[in-house]
Parts: sequence; C-alpha cells; structure tokens
Amino acid sequence: MVRLLAFEPAPAAEALPPDPVEEQRARRARALEALDAAHGARDERRAPPAPAAGAAGAAGAAGAVDSSSLYAALGERVSSARLVGRSRGGPAREHIDAYVRAQLLGEHGRRGNDEDRQAARIAEAKLAGKAVLLDDPRAVLRAKRAAKRRAKPRAGRLALGRRAARALAADADGGSEPREQDVLQQNASWCAHAEAVVATMGRDDVAQLARALACGMRVRALELHGAAMRVVRSRCAAYVGVAGVLLSESARTMRVVSFDDKADGCRAALVRTIPTRGTAFAIELSAPLERALAARGHVGALEVGSA
Repeated sequence: MVRLLAFEPAPAAEALPPDPVEEQRARRARALEALDAAHGARDERRAPPAPAAGAAGAAGAAGAVDSSSLYAALGERVSSARLVGRSRGGPAREHIDAYVRAQLLGEHGRRGNDEDRQAARIAEAKLAGKAVLLDDPRAVLRAKRAAKRRAKPRAGRLALGRRAARALAADADGGSEPREQDVLQQNASWCAHAEAVVATMGRDDVAQLARALACGMRVRALELHGAAMRVVRSRCAAYVGVAGVLLSESARTMRVVSFDDKADGCRAALVRTIPTRGTAFAIELSAPLERALAARGHVGALEVGSA
C-alpha cells in the first residue's frame, strides 16, 4: 500500500525593508555622478584652444594649475557692466558662480587626494541651485556714516553740562581774566553815558526810570553794562554786600567783577555770578550823575530789582 504524503511549500521569506542610510548613499552617489557628468560636458564646451607645444611644456615645467573652470573665457557680448549688474543668466553669471564656488570650497577643491575631492563634490552638491548671500565689505562703513549723521543733529539738542557751560562762557569772554584798567575805563564810559541820558530827561522821566529799574525792567535808553553795582538784598545772605562792575547779564544771572589785593601786592580779578531772582542791586553813582539826579528830584542810588 502506497501512502502519499503531502508536503506544504515553505513560506517565502519576507523582504527586509530597505536601509535608509544605504538609500541616502545611493542617491548621493547618483547625484554626484550626474553633477560630474554635467560639469564634464560644460568644461568640454568651454575648453579653450589647445596651447602650442612650447607653451604647454613651459606650463608643465612651472607646475601651473588648471583654472579653466575658474577663469573661463567670456563671450564677446559680455561686458564689465554685466559682471557687476544683476544679470539672471549667461556667461557672466556662470563666471561669477564659478568664482564664488571656488572661494567657498577653499582648499578642498585644489588638493589631489580622494577625500578632499569627495568633500568638494558634497559641498558643491549642497550649493547647487542655492543663492548664497555674501558679506558686503561696505556695510560697516555705511553703518558708521549713518551713525555719524544721526549723531550730528542730536548733539545740538543736548544740554550743556556745568563745566561745559563755564568753559563756553570763558571762551565768550576771551578766555582770560579782565584787566583792571579795562574795567575802570568801561565804568567811566558808563558814567558818561548815564549823565548824557539823565540830562535829556525831566523830573517825571527820572521818576519813571527809577520805578522801572526797581521793578526789574530794563530801559532801552539806559544801558547797565559797565555800571558799578552792589547787592543790597538777596535771598542768600552770602551775596549781600558783593560789589563789582557789571560784565554780562542773562535772564537769571548777573556777572560782576571786582579787584582784591593779594598777599604779594598784586590785584587779582574776582568774577562772581549772582542770581537775579530775589536780589536787589544798587547802582553806585558818580558825583556828577548823583547831582544830576538830585536836580530832578531823585535822591540816593538807583536800585535794580528782579522781575
């Protein structure tokens, strides 16, 4: 009796999933092969005419490096203006791309071993079809110029500090101490000016002049620069009794100068700045001016107050 045995076929082995690393390597190898083929075809199209035998021998003896991909011959219609312009294609753009690529690859593309050539091909594959932004060497200079332009109008709005204001006032006055002879001459000129002004006034005019000065008003007819003045009242007791010839006047201060004897026998100029707010000054009158004022009904010194 023959017994038939049935054999079931063995199940087929399941296909293993592809290795992603191997796939990536294969794609990269295919991309590099295609890139090399494209570059080879382009180099063949750009290949310059073969040099003479003597020139080739001299170049080989000197160890010249082939730079046909970097310094490719440009067409006749390509001008220098297109090289720096925004050309979207053509030989000028290809020349610029080749130069930038060579600069970015650096030493990897110029060495002869396989690792450097492989690194150069990988870097070139990553740069293919991408726009590379290069640093503008003029950007730093433009930023400095812009900052300087912004700082110029701002400097005029900044308030002067105390030291800067004092230095500016010293420069305005000539930068040196006033001499006693000049100050005395200025005071004598003011006395003559005041006598001439009072001589043209009547009794009412002199009374109105005295009231205006006491209220802190300035009379256009009578200039006070050069007048000898003394502080008779002030909010700060330290200013009371300070006397001197008026040098300059601002909205809130008066600068007077006096001369004091020093230990060595010389006379030194002492310039004081006195605030006018809450301060009253008395003008020291010469004898002719005092008589002219007394003849018009005003007795005593003229008082200058603050507004």
